[in-house]
This record gives sequence, structure tokens and C-alpha cells, in this order.
Amino acid sequence: MLMSGDVDSGFAWLSELVDEVAKSHAERIRQEQAAKQAFGAQKVTFEDGHPERSLGSYFVEVQAFDARLRASNQSGANPFVSLVITNKALRLVDTTVPGYPTEATGQIQDCSWDLTDLVRITRGFLAQDLFLSIRRKGSVEEGASEGVVACVFHRAKDRDDAIGKLHQLKLVPVEEDGLMEEEP
Repeated sequence: MLMSGDVDSGFAWLSELVDEVAKSHAERIRQEQAAKQAFGAQKVTFEDGHPERSLGSYFVEVQAFDARLRASNQSGANPFVSLVITNKALRLVDTTVPGYPTEATGQIQDCSWDLTDLVRITRGFLAQDLFLSIRRKGSVEEGASEGVVACVFHRAKDRDDAIGKLHQLKLVPVEEDGLMEEEP
């Protein structure tokens, strides 16, 4: 910052500098309060009264039960489905939908499962594979069945992080994929 002025003006320049710093600080506080009003009021609560919090979000390629899931906008910057792990559920979210996240949640229909629906976690043979066994809800006559959601993560460390979070939340053992074996 280049300052110019007369030596005779004394501390007038210092008082102007202090005023500018105070104005800048007041403007930053006003902007933070405006952001809190816009985004801080979006608190989601559930039956037990505790808010749902996201613990991790990962780009994945997904085969949910019998259907391959793809992002709606394949030409976007990140044309992938996101696996979102919260303290209450697993969700598959399409972040490429128009209006995400303010007007549209991106939640893929029938791709949200409570942690109580998670039956088994299987670490795939490949470093990026994860298989989730999900209890599918059916009628009482049919009984509930178990389906598999296959996820291929973009990074092996993301898969390991997701396994750690799911294991801590669900406390089910993490199994190894015994069907795939390395050929000699």
C-alpha cells in the first residue's frame, strides 16, 4: 500500500486507515450473516429429532440391483453419481440435475437406504470396488429380499474411506471378495 501525505497532518492518515479497516471488517461480517441466512436455516430433522449430517461424498459408477445408474448430464464437468454417506443413511445423488442443490436435491428415486437396511459390506478384489448388500423392502407376503449395490470408486483411497465410515456406523464386518481370484 502506497501512502502519501504531509508530515504536518499528524495522525490523520492513521485514523483514516483505522476507519477503512473497520469498514472492511463490518462488510465481511455483513456478508457472513447474509450467507448464514441463506444457507444456515436449512436444517433437516427426522423422527428422532437429530439432524442428518453428511460424513462423506464420493464419485462412483453404480450398478444398483439390476440397473446401471448414470448422471443425467453426461457432458457436465463431473458426470458421475455421488454416493453420500450420512449418519443415518446411504444415498445416491445426481449432482448434474438442473437446479442442484437449491431447487432439486438430485436424490435418485429408490436409492436411499437407512443404515439399518445395510446387511453386508464387501471389499472388492480390485482396489476401487465395493459391494453393499441392502435389505430390500417388500410386502409381508413376499418377505424382504437382499440386493447388491456395486460401486466402483474413482480412487482407491475414497473406497477405503467409505468402508471405514460404513464400518464405524453399522458395525458389520467388512468381508473380502472371495469370488474373484488372481490368475497365476
